[in-house]
Amino acid sequence: MWTLSYWVQVFHLRPLKKKWLDAEESLQKQSHSKQRTDDTKGLVSQVQNALACISWAGDIKGFSASISTVHLTTYLTREWLTDEHENQMLYLLRQEVSRGRREDGISVCDTFFMKRLIDLQQDADGPNHYATRANYAWLREKGQELATGVLDMLVTIANIGSNHWVAVVIDFKSSNILYGDSMGGTIDDDIEKALTWWIHHHTGKHFTKGYLPITRQRDGYSCGILAWAALARFLFPGTYVPVDAGLLANERLRMFLRVLDHHNENV
Repeated sequence: MWTLSYWVQVFHLRPLKKKWLDAEESLQKQSHSKQRTDDTKGLVSQVQNALACISWAGDIKGFSASISTVHLTTYLTREWLTDEHENQMLYLLRQEVSRGRREDGISVCDTFFMKRLIDLQQDADGPNHYATRANYAWLREKGQELATGVLDMLVTIANIGSNHWVAVVIDFKSSNILYGDSMGGTIDDDIEKALTWWIHHHTGKHFTKGYLPITRQRDGYSCGILAWAALARFLFPGTYVPVDAGLLANERLRMFLRVLDHHNENV
């Protein structure tokens, strides 16, 4: 029985080991890249030191969702960031808002906000039952807080087509929606329709739409970190500077270290 249990664990750890080895290989490439800077060297060194203390398969602590530490490897590679990563980053931004702009009425919502809202708006019966269905209670409460001035602004990251992240700011004080797409696109139709319906339901108003400054991406996988960076700079212009599209690997390393620091604080 012990032997069987051992091999079962080996079987499950094998793909995890490959993830960590791929992350280590990516770090080595970054440290020898022609685009590396002194900043890159320092970040790679910090990450390598941190890797020595991480469990391959433990749970990441301190965040609302419980996921394995193996998800951290994605920050160290060129893999597309998933909703788990986006929500980790949004959680850290929410904590930063709580510390630095607590009185400003800003709500930082996870990526599921827009998904819930779009699903509601596209459901044939959704708008008719919005006021009464229990599964819409959170959206109703958030809309009411924003419409009555308990909150002034909602910021989030939304997904388009299951393969692209965009930044969204809804400013109820100025009746404005700001939209940042690192591919240069205008506001997505589904997002626009869902927000227009929800805002009008709670306020009776039609908000104007504007551009949220965001760095243009040069690849097919950096939209997630760029959407987050656009929100961070919008909320804290004195702290964050525009990110360089050629140095986004550094930004991912920084985020890995931030997520890991928060994890370690909660172990």
